[in-house]
Amino acid sequence: MQSRPFFASLQAKKKRFLTAFQEFIMEDKDDFLQQEEILDAVARFEAMMKSKTSSYFDIAELEGIIDYYLEFSDLNSALQASLLAERLHPANTSIQLKKAIILMDREKLAEAQQLLDSITRYDSIQDEVDIAYIKLNLYRENFQAASDLNRGICDRADESKTDLLIDLAQMFYQFFQFKEAEILLRLAYSFDNEDPEILLKLSEQIIRSNNIDGAILLYEEFLHRFPFSELVWFNLANCYAVLDQFEKAHDAYDYALAIDEEFAPAYNAKGSSYFEEEVFDKAIDCFQDFLKYNDEKAPAYFQLGLCYERMTEFEEAIRYFKLAADEQPGFAEPFFMLSTIEYQKEDQEKALELVNQALSMDEMNPEYLFLKGKIYLKTEEWEKSVEAFSKAVQEDATDTESWYNLAFALNRLGRTEKAIVELNKGLEISVDDADLMYHLSASWFQIGNDSNAMKHFMQAYFLNPDNLEDLYEYYPELESNQSIRDFIADEGI
Repeated sequence: MQSRPFFASLQAKKKRFLTAFQEFIMEDKDDFLQQEEILDAVARFEAMMKSKTSSYFDIAELEGIIDYYLEFSDLNSALQASLLAERLHPANTSIQLKKAIILMDREKLAEAQQLLDSITRYDSIQDEVDIAYIKLNLYRENFQAASDLNRGICDRADESKTDLLIDLAQMFYQFFQFKEAEILLRLAYSFDNEDPEILLKLSEQIIRSNNIDGAILLYEEFLHRFPFSELVWFNLANCYAVLDQFEKAHDAYDYALAIDEEFAPAYNAKGSSYFEEEVFDKAIDCFQDFLKYNDEKAPAYFQLGLCYERMTEFEEAIRYFKLAADEQPGFAEPFFMLSTIEYQKEDQEKALELVNQALSMDEMNPEYLFLKGKIYLKTEEWEKSVEAFSKAVQEDATDTESWYNLAFALNRLGRTEKAIVELNKGLEISVDDADLMYHLSASWFQIGNDSNAMKHFMQAYFLNPDNLEDLYEYYPELESNQSIRDFIADEGI
């Protein structure tokens, strides 16, 4: 990858520093510089490095400079700042800890440990040192050691350490240690159960553990005390929607909107819940409000297009999908949906052109590849269909439809042995899938192995008799197959 695009994006991020860094600066004005002062310090540091001169920076300035570069993952600059800090303030423990973190992020774990082991521990920095060791252990995947250190931090924690607990939870989350993250956030919430931001972070962790009911209880308890938080109502509604409790979800979205009638995400989510219920007229009303209040118009246009597509009002759907594509260049989904409409309208030439446009933006999307394969089935371009479905299963091996459509195309090419191999690959991943077994049965019939064919047919039938009609759409000759007819007669169908 070329370095220029990354460098350009990094500079673009830094230009937004005045707003983005607002959350990064801690509120203790006695210990940390204000953001403008940090930017000034960064500018002086960069000018010094460019001119290869020397300048003096105090500890607070250097900490701000290092944190600034760490925020944007500019590890080289962070390391340069830490080396300068070591020269100017060689005995400062905070600087040493920051350098250890930089070394870890640069994957120099042995050097990081050596530096940490050299730091003299004082009670006042015990937590900071333990956090650094936690990160080192997480990098080494020594999760039990990280957990043991975390227990010590939790045992020493009090209300003054709430922010530290939240930051540490984020660290565990980044290493997929969700249980430890939840422990820390529960403790932070016990110290400050009036902060909706802590509540939302905690509930996110609980939801990741598939405990949606637990998240709902948290939200309801919080709203009983503080009923005017649109974010909490919104998240409560999302939980109900996931559980398909749509009436409760709509009520909660309405409470959020009563607090803030311009809260665009609530209109979008409420519309999506109506869409799931297939109440498309109400979904459209919500997405129109989403269009009104959301600055980015493309998502709303796209959602409206989906509603009209599901209602088979294709002209309106096409209009909105085109608006979405025009509004947001590079947005592949509208082209995919336009292709599906043309596929349904039996205009395969247009469908192929549109799905190729989608693939030009997202070349290995399995859904797009599947549709391309289906188009080629319609036009009886079997080799091209095989190519598309083969790519689709490479990207999503759990997609059984791609596997059996691949097999169907191979059968049409007379490559039935290969079709059997591919279907067995699919069954290795999706064990006991009735559709794959039905199609495997059809392939065995193709080469005259009725014994294997009926073995797999019976397995498929006992798993899902209703899907037999789908098999006949691919292989209508099987409807008159005597072995199948005798078996079904014996079953009393």
